[in-house]
Amino acid sequence: DSERASPRYSSHSRPAAAQPPSSAQPSRAGRRRRIAVASTNGVVYVVGELNQSGSANDIFLAKFNSSLVLQSSLTINGSANSTDKGYAIATDGTNIYATGFVTQGSGTDLYLAKFNSSLALQSSVTVNGSDSTSIDSGKALSLDSAGNVYVAGYLRETSGTDNLYIGKFN
Repeated sequence: DSERASPRYSSHSRPAAAQPPSSAQPSRAGRRRRIAVASTNGVVYVVGELNQSGSANDIFLAKFNSSLVLQSSLTINGSANSTDKGYAIATDGTNIYATGFVTQGSGTDLYLAKFNSSLALQSSVTVNGSDSTSIDSGKALSLDSAGNVYVAGYLRETSGTDNLYIGKFN
């Protein structure tokens, strides 16, 4: 939705031997944990969710070297400063793509972002169902050799029905 505010990004670069700050511990709320991993040339990228200092969860994206030493990370916080989650990640060897949802206003929107190998945001898009208070989310993504990105998820409509969403982006 082009009238909504863009998600906020916090970038975290760490020296090779650094550990995440103790205040940035994975969320303990709920029982299910979500994490997705993509690897290319020995570099590992991870997306999931992170609870920072008792605030709502944010999307967490991290880059590790081949020895699994954290190289950099960032968090993504939707405009409502509420729960945001990353569900899937893929890389084409040059760019990293992540999907999930960000909370904006009183609902969540499907979120898709493209990052370069340094985790700098290149572009992003949100997709909202017909009900602005609905729960919409990207759950999986895939890349093809032509550079297209396919996202699967769902959009909740005004009737309360969840509809399958499949989108193609380039």
